[in-house]
Amino acid sequence: MKAIIFILPFLFYSCLETSVAPDETLPAPTAIKIGTKVYLSRQKVDIGFKEVEHDSRCPDGAVCIWAGEAKANLWILKPGREIVTVSAIIPGMTKWNDDSPKYLIDTIGVKFKVLGLNPYPEAGKEINPQSYFLLIELIK
Repeated sequence: MKAIIFILPFLFYSCLETSVAPDETLPAPTAIKIGTKVYLSRQKVDIGFKEVEHDSRCPDGAVCIWAGEAKANLWILKPGREIVTVSAIIPGMTKWNDDSPKYLIDTIGVKFKVLGLNPYPEAGKEINPQSYFLLIELIK
């Protein structure tokens, strides 16, 4: 039974869709779709986008008294280490290419900024949870 519990995370990990982000394209923004991972070959690290825990960002076209926020959960895996789970809080009313503060993640020797979560909510439209993607930028 213990062997099954030990093997299950690795089976889940191996079933995820992988995209390789060539290091030459970084630190340009890199998109990670929900349920997928990106492999950074130079750092020998996988970064996966697990889920959007909540998204209460004020929709475009709405009048809100609070900008809201979204919480995205990611995981990071380096060879020889356990999977590290991290959460990023993305404030509402910000765009990935504006001057707003970005969420910095710095753990197990991997440092990157979460630039944004798309799609951004629009008034009267529901977001399909599978359509989310994060924009990240590696910090060298």
